[in-house]
Amino acid sequence: MQENNTGGASTDWSRRRWLKTVAVGGAVGSIAGCLGVEDDGDDDYFVLPAVGNLEQAHFNVWSLDNQLFFETGLLWEELAYFSADEADWYPQFAEDWTFDMDAGTVTFDLRDNLEWHDGTTVTADHAVDHFRLAEVWGDSVWDFATDVHAPEEHTLEFEVDSVAQSLIEHVFLGDMFSRWLYTHPELHRDFIERAEDATTDEELQDINEDLANFSISGEEAIDAGLGNGPVELVDVTDSRIVLEPYDNYPIGWEGDNDMNWSGFEIVDFGDSESDFHQAAIADNIHGFTGDTPDEVRGSMGDHWEIMTGPQEGFQTIQFSPESDWGEDSDESRALRQAIAYMYDPTEFVDIFGEEIMDYPDPNNVTGLNSPMDEEWLGDVVGDFTSYGNSDDGWVQEDLAEERMEAAGYERDGDEWVDSETGDVLEVEVLYPVDFAANVPSYENVVEQFNRFGIEAEGVGEDFTTLQTQLMPEHDFEVAVYTSGPAAPHAVSSYRNTMGDVSAPDTDRWNNQLSEVDVPWPPGDEDNDIETVNIDDRIEGLNNAQDEDEVIEYVEELGWIYNQWVHGIQTCTEFRLNYVATDEWDWGVEMDDPKIRSEQPWMYLTRTGDLQARSE
Repeated sequence: MQENNTGGASTDWSRRRWLKTVAVGGAVGSIAGCLGVEDDGDDDYFVLPAVGNLEQAHFNVWSLDNQLFFETGLLWEELAYFSADEADWYPQFAEDWTFDMDAGTVTFDLRDNLEWHDGTTVTADHAVDHFRLAEVWGDSVWDFATDVHAPEEHTLEFEVDSVAQSLIEHVFLGDMFSRWLYTHPELHRDFIERAEDATTDEELQDINEDLANFSISGEEAIDAGLGNGPVELVDVTDSRIVLEPYDNYPIGWEGDNDMNWSGFEIVDFGDSESDFHQAAIADNIHGFTGDTPDEVRGSMGDHWEIMTGPQEGFQTIQFSPESDWGEDSDESRALRQAIAYMYDPTEFVDIFGEEIMDYPDPNNVTGLNSPMDEEWLGDVVGDFTSYGNSDDGWVQEDLAEERMEAAGYERDGDEWVDSETGDVLEVEVLYPVDFAANVPSYENVVEQFNRFGIEAEGVGEDFTTLQTQLMPEHDFEVAVYTSGPAAPHAVSSYRNTMGDVSAPDTDRWNNQLSEVDVPWPPGDEDNDIETVNIDDRIEGLNNAQDEDEVIEYVEELGWIYNQWVHGIQTCTEFRLNYVATDEWDWGVEMDDPKIRSEQPWMYLTRTGDLQARSE
C-alpha cells in the first residue's frame, strides 16, 4: 500500500473524439484602447495580462470556448501541486492519498476547511460530482477508474482496474491533479444529475455537447460564489477581471487568508504579444508566462527576474503519412533518417537562448524529452541509432548523404534531385506563428533544409489551424510542432504520438499508423526489417499488469520511434515565468525547484510566500 507519494465503467465515447468535429468558438482578441488599469485609491493589485478574449469571458471551464483557463485558475483549488523538477507532489485540497492495488482502490483524504465562495464547505461529494462530469468529458482518469464515491464527508475513493501501479499513479497524479475542482454544485447541477441518469452513448454525447456550450456569466459566477480557491471573483468587464482575497481560505493550510495585497487584476492590454511586452516594459503588469524577444528583455527593468520552469515539453519536426516524407516505405524512412542526420538542434536552441531551451540529449529521436530518456530508456538507449550528438558534433553529413541516396536522390550541384526524373526535391515546412519570439527558430529549420540542398519554403500558420485542421487532416508535408508535454510516465508520451488506438484517445497529433516496418527485434539497426504493430503495444502498455511489462513495452516503443523516425526533436523547452520583484516579495529563491512551474504566482499565493513589499 502506498501513501502520499508517487512511488461506473467508462464509455468508449469521449470528448476528445467529439472535439475534432466541433468548431472551437471565439478567436483570441482584445478591447481596443485598454492599455492600463485605473484603480480607485492606493490598492495594490497583482496585474496579469489576459491571454483569452475578455469580451467572450465566462466561467464554465468545461466549455470549448472558455477564454480564461490559466488566468482564472486561482479561483479553484487543486488536489495537489506537482513539481516537475522534483518529480514530487505537494498536498493541497487532498492532504493525503493512498494507492492500494491489492484492494483496487485509490483514496484521497480531503481537508475539511475549504469553502466555496458562498461559504459552503467543499466536500468529497462535490469532488465526486466533478469526476462524474469528467467521466462524461472523457478524462483520462477513467481509462483506469471504474467507479468513484465518497465513503465519508471528506474522503474520496476511486475503484480502479488491476494494472501496474505506475500507470495508476500516473493517471491520478500526472493527469487529474493538474485540473481544478471547478464543477459547481448548483450551477452545474443539471449536468450532474443528467450524468448520473445517463445509460447510453447518445445521452452522454448530448450532455457533453450541452456542457461544452454552457456559459456562466461573470454576474452569475459572482452571485453563486463560484470558486473555492484563495481569491474570489468580484468584478468582470470587457477589459478587466478582478479577483480579491477570500477571507476564509486557509493560506498555507493554517489559519485564514493573510494575503497583504488587494488581489489580482487580469487586464486586456491588446491583441498581440507585443502589447503585453510593452506593458511589462512600462511596469503595468507584474508577471507573465512565455518567451520574449531579446530587444524586449533588454528593455525591461532590472527588477524583472525569470523563474525558469521545468523541462516540460519539446518541439519536433513531424512528417505527414500522406506525403513522400512520412509514408511507411524504405525510401521514406531513409529520407527521414537523412533529415535527422543533417539537422543541428544547437542552432535552433541558440536562437531561443539556452536559458529558455536545452539541447535534446542524449538522443533526439526517442519520442521522450531529455530527462525522461534517461529515466525510461537509460539501459537501452545506447543501442538506439544516434542521429546526432556524436563526437564530431550534431551534424553527420556523410551519413545524411548516404541515406538520401538510399531514398532515391542524388546530388546535382548544391541541390538534391530525384535519381530517375532529375526533379529538384522540394518541401513545404509549416510552423506556428502565434508567438513571434519562436518564429526565428522555426525559420532556422527551413534554412537548414535549404543549406543541405533541399528546396524548402516555410509557411506560417496560426496554431489552432495547424493543430485542429491541417495536421489532423494530414494536409501538410513537414511541420514543426510541439510534441510534448512531458509527463511523469512514458505511457503518456507514446500513446499521444504513436499508433491509432481509440482508448485512451489523444488530443495530440500523431501519424495514425498502426503498423510500420523497422529492424526487429530491438537493439541492432542491422536486424532484418519486420512489420510491427504499434497499436498492440500501446494497448499492451496501457493494460500492463506489472512494472517489468511496462518497461518492456516502453523500450519497444522507443525503439520503433527511433528506427522509423516518427519525429526529430529540435529542443527541450523550458517554461519561462517573468516576475517583477520591485513591489513583490516571492518568498523563495528564483531557482527553487519546488516552484518551477507554469504561473508560479498560483502556487505561491496559496502557500503564503508571495507578498506585497511594504513601503
